[in-house]
Amino acid sequence: MKLKRSSFHKYRLKRSDEDGIDLLKIGELAQQANVTKRTIDYYTRIGLLKAERSASNYRYYKKETVQLIIEIEQLKKNGLSLQEIAKQLNIEQAQYEEVDI
Repeated sequence: MKLKRSSFHKYRLKRSDEDGIDLLKIGELAQQANVTKRTIDYYTRIGLLKAERSASNYRYYKKETVQLIIEIEQLKKNGLSLQEIAKQLNIEQAQYEEVDI
């Protein structure tokens, strides 16, 4: 990880993967994609989004995930279900069994 000087003259960690691609925490991703963290949690659980895990078990997402979420949200507005969206975007979803609680 690299240190980057912010405008407030403090240093913050710049997160990137082994290929040097910048990574976002879930809150940063939610803010940039204009969705809730809960939405991102759900999309990750069902396999629409992929996250990388840190040693401390934080989830990090690649920056291009912002555009993917925006595309998913637009397709939802057009009336597609999440299953249909996954098929259209060639994303293999996790299989969950529905249960009554």
